[in-house]
Amino acid sequence: MLVEILEDASILLPNSEHKNFTDSGEILKKGKKIEGDFKNVNGLRRGKPFNYRVFTTKKGEIIYAKYVKPMAVEVTMGADSQVSATKIEMTNNEKKTTTRKVVGAVVGGVIGYALSRRGNPKSFTTQIMYIGGGAILGLIVGNYTNKKTGILVQKSK
Repeated sequence: MLVEILEDASILLPNSEHKNFTDSGEILKKGKKIEGDFKNVNGLRRGKPFNYRVFTTKKGEIIYAKYVKPMAVEVTMGADSQVSATKIEMTNNEKKTTTRKVVGAVVGGVIGYALSRRGNPKSFTTQIMYIGGGAILGLIVGNYTNKKTGILVQKSK
């Protein structure tokens, strides 16, 4: 992990006799970028158990974790395994039957039936044509108002 030193930090030496750390006299300067890992070390502080949070560098130097700040890591890997960003848009599968399509078809059929019963009496086949036409128009309206959700990946340039 890459970190930046916030203020001058003394390099620590483990003191196995007292189970703590002592100052080595060497200093890592403010603003220096180093690589290493955060660790929790169990020890004693004033004779009582204590958990030290330290940062150990790749060279094995130990400093207190309060003196370092992790560097921001920018990930630029796109969904299509390219370095540049990839645009991903959510879209719906167009062939999927949805509630809006079904409700549109039912409402269209009911409106077609109501129109076929209005005015002069019509034959049964004419009423069926009105109902079918209304259902088809309702299905088209339901398909038009259907919200588009899902995944569409556009390759980066």
